[in-house]
Parts: sequence; C-alpha cells; structure tokens
Amino acid sequence: MESDRERLLFRSQFNYRLRKTAMEPSFLDTPLDRRYHRHTLSGERQEYQPLAVESIQATLSKSPVGHNIIYLSSVTSTMDAAREQAECGAEEGTVVVAEEQTVGRGRFGRRWVSNAGQDLLFSVLLYPSGWVFSRLSLAIPVAVVRAIRRTCGISPTLKWPNDIRIGEKKVSGILVESAVHGAQIHHAIAG
Repeated sequence: MESDRERLLFRSQFNYRLRKTAMEPSFLDTPLDRRYHRHTLSGERQEYQPLAVESIQATLSKSPVGHNIIYLSSVTSTMDAAREQAECGAEEGTVVVAEEQTVGRGRFGRRWVSNAGQDLLFSVLLYPSGWVFSRLSLAIPVAVVRAIRRTCGISPTLKWPNDIRIGEKKVSGILVESAVHGAQIHHAIAG
C-alpha cells in the first residue's frame, strides 16, 4: 500500500514532467506576485506556479485537443465551465483547466475534493458522433493510463469504469457527461 508521501511524490513528478514538457519557465524566475501557495498532505506550506497555459497551448496548437485552453484559477467545476463553453459554441477540443474546484463532482453526483495547486483539474469539450460517444467512457480512462505510463514511467491500473489507481490509491476519476437534443448528441464533456 502506498503512503501519502509516495502519492504526493507521484503527483509532484507528474506535474513536473507535464510542465517541463510544456517548456514552462523556471519557478525561480517567476515574480513573487505570480506564485501561489498550497499545503501538502503533511500540512507543510509550499509555493507553486500555476500552469503555463500559453506554452501548453502553443505546444498543442495543431492538436485536436488543447489548441484552445481556458484557464481559471478557481471554478465551481470544470465540467460546468465546459458546458457553458459548449452552449456558447466553443470549438471541439477546448479544454477548461482550473487550479481549484469548489464544487467538483464524480459519478452519481458524489463530491470530488481538490486542493489548489495539487491536482490536475480539467475538462475537454467534444462533439462526438453516436458511435464515438458510445465508446468514450471506455476509451478515455485507457488513454489516461497510457499517458501516465509514457509521461511518468510508472504503471497505474484501471478500476472499471473510471478510476485510475497507483497501488491501492485512487489518483484520478474520469467523468463523461453529455447533452442530447432530440435524438442527437449535442456535446460530450470528459473531465
């Protein structure tokens, strides 16, 4: 069984590799007014730098997902913010990212707790066909597991239908919601 320290180390490594991939400037070069604070599982206060959205978006400019990123420091839920974007006609592949969710939710309306700067909180807006939509809730968790393996060099497991685990600890949950108009799927949001 993993300790809280190992879980925090995984998150730190994952965040570091994600930010390094996005060519984020060094933390020490960041002005103090752009630094944020968080508390570790042991209660220790740490500074962190928010995601370098411009760098990530530039890296993903030709990608079907992530070419348009909406960054929010705090939001009730990235799913709700992505739904609002869909209702305004945002393009497919738009990603809503937040440093903190105040009313995050999981399957069956369960509460999803997150702390500022500790978690990767995002939702992706999709306009799938019926055939693609029927497979999203299976394909997305598999894609997340593969991405963690490639990015971090560790082997998470998938607890069907939507939990990503490292050892015995849940490190991610995938939620797919959709809006249907008549017999047509208007949009789907994966978060």
